Amino acid sequence: MRSLRSTGAGSGALLASLLLAVALTACRDRSTARLAPAVESRLAAEGIVCRAADQTFRYSFGTGARNAGWEDRRASIVVTHSTVLIHKNEKVGIEITPATAERFSVERSGPRIRIRAGQGRSAEI
Repeated sequence: MRSLRSTGAGSGALLASLLLAVALTACRDRSTARLAPAVESRLAAEGIVCRAADQTFRYSFGTGARNAGWEDRRASIVVTHSTVLIHKNEKVGIEITPATAERFSVERSGPRIRIRAGQGRSAEI
């Protein structure tokens, strides 16, 4: 019976390859599209019009201030007949519904859609 341990020169390369494969699998980008089953069924009942997973969104902060800036974030979006949901898995970033629509403004800026939340200095884009 052969032992599972090997002392040959190729065993180090095999072990390194195996560790690299495990590390790459653990570090790969994960999807942002997972939703809780209750939310998924609610959106399906509303009628999903558009859905896009793992999109890059630009999050702006401090708009109009000296310390203003932005960063790109990955998230997913689901659009129904009455809801716009931007989320990262079960964590909701923005949910626009008929009840919350007055807190947001939506405008087109060239190829982009800009969603502004809040007013004045507390606004976020």
